[in-house]
Amino acid sequence: MGNWLTFELGGESYGCRLNTIKEVVNFQTPVPVPGASHLVEGVLNLRGEIVPVVSATRLLDLVDEPAKFILVRESKSGLMGIPVQKLGEIVNIDEHQIDPSNHSDSAVIGTAPGEHGLIILINFKVDFFTH
Repeated sequence: MGNWLTFELGGESYGCRLNTIKEVVNFQTPVPVPGASHLVEGVLNLRGEIVPVVSATRLLDLVDEPAKFILVRESKSGLMGIPVQKLGEIVNIDEHQIDPSNHSDSAVIGTAPGEHGLIILINFKVDFFTH
């Protein structure tokens, strides 16, 4: 059983594990990083900590839309920001409710039923700083 934070990208409902989210901040335009991967929009300075901002829409091959929030999450290499258009709610999803993805190289874990349709569950375990 686990809690997931839902959010919207490209008109679809997505979710990531709540225990990986450190905070949610209002969108701020990231400072570009020359030579970074096309997935990296730039970096933010959050209370003295430099946080790379990674485009989930580019990672998932979605149409870029203006973001209103940034999910700041913990990763093995430190904090990472993910811009999202809309915040949803916190939902509890049992592991047996998850229909796993067939793509091992994808950020998509699988899908699960939500109150308003399917929720696409994602995990951002990708090295964003390679070209």
